[in-house]
Amino acid sequence: LFNKSNVFKNATGGALFYRGREYNVLVSDADYHKMYWIKGVGAKAKIIEYGITGNESEKLYNPSSVVINSRGEAYILDFGKNCIVKVKLDYSRYTITHVENWGPNESKKVDLSGPRGIALDSNENVYIADTGNNRIVVLSQNGNVRKIIGKFGSNDGELKSPSGVTVSMNGIITVADSGNGYIKQF
Repeated sequence: LFNKSNVFKNATGGALFYRGREYNVLVSDADYHKMYWIKGVGAKAKIIEYGITGNESEKLYNPSSVVINSRGEAYILDFGKNCIVKVKLDYSRYTITHVENWGPNESKKVDLSGPRGIALDSNENVYIADTGNNRIVVLSQNGNVRKIIGKFGSNDGELKSPSGVTVSMNGIITVADSGNGYIKQF
């Protein structure tokens, strides 16, 4: 898909999407503190970076994962800042614009600790593997907490350091329960 050397140092998450008859990829890089938007394939591919310039709310500190919704908004999990950075992708000008942050120290309060995994369901609710708090947090498209799934432990309904989450088309939530060494479904 993309063959430039030395672009990524520690690619930690990615999202593939098709737009305007082209493949696009969003990649989070924890060590370079950036998200890359790669548009197109091969030698003709274009790449832009987001996260190392701008005001403090626009900067990334160890992004761990990224997803994109149907409106061209990307949700970047920032492990270092314990927040979600929401950005808008502009396909016509090929730019990324900061929208808002959701986290414990942001205007939209969400108590996260070391978030690692992110997914969207068919209604575009946002699911976060909140690793440090041993749970899955479900947010609305606007960042409001809808539901908390799990608590610390190893029994049914309990999690220990979840690191990934997916949601099937019929709403089954699958979690990589890293601390317990299990894959759990809710």
